[in-house]
Amino acid sequence: MARLFTSDFESNNLATEGFVPFDSTPSIVTSIKHAGSYALECDPLESVRTDLSAGGVPVTYTRFWFYVHTLPDNAGDIARQEDVDAGTAISLRLQPDGILFAASDFGGDIATSSALSTGQWYRIELLVNATTPSSVHLEARLDGVTFAAANRNAGGEDPSTRYLYIGGDITGGDWATGKVYFDDIAINDDNFPDAPSISLTPQTASVQGVRIV
Repeated sequence: MARLFTSDFESNNLATEGFVPFDSTPSIVTSIKHAGSYALECDPLESVRTDLSAGGVPVTYTRFWFYVHTLPDNAGDIARQEDVDAGTAISLRLQPDGILFAASDFGGDIATSSALSTGQWYRIELLVNATTPSSVHLEARLDGVTFAAANRNAGGEDPSTRYLYIGGDITGGDWATGKVYFDDIAINDDNFPDAPSISLTPQTASVQGVRIV
C-alpha cells in the first residue's frame, strides 16, 4: 500500500497540511472536529485543493470525514477529483435536503446517497480507477456502503487524478447559506484507508506529534 496524502489539520496550518486555498480561504477550528483537536470549517465558497501529482495518479482511494452543520439553500459541490486534463472525474454535490449527488464529466450523473443529517460525522469514500481510460471506474461510499458506481469513457483525455478539492460550494457561487466540516483525510493508491481517524498526537514541548496511519 502506498499512502499518497494524509491530512488531519492538527498542524493548524493549511500549507503544512498540504492544501492551498481555492476560492475563499476556510478556517481550521477547534469547535467541531472528528478526532484530535482541529478540523476544517467551510462556509459558502470556502475551499482548498491539494495537488497529488503533475502527471496524475491512475488509481486513488480517498477517504474523509464530513459533517454538515447547516444545510445549504442550493446544491453545490463539497468534494471533487479532477484529472490531468482538467476534467472532473467525480464530484459530490450536497443538496438542500441533505442528499449527496455523485456526478462526473465523463457522462454526467451517477447516483445519489441517502439524506445526511446535520450534527453528525459521516465517512465519505471516493474511488477513481483510470487504468483503462475508455472505462474509468468511479465509486462513492457513505459510511462504507457504496451508493454510486459507474464505468465511464474519458473521451481520449488523461483521466488520472491530479487534484482533490474539498469545501463549501466549490467554484459554484450557488450557496447563500451552508456550513460544513472536513477532517481526517487520507488517499491511498491500492485500497480504501482504514475507517478509524488518522489523528496527529498534539505536539508538546517534549513529545513530537506522530501520525497514525
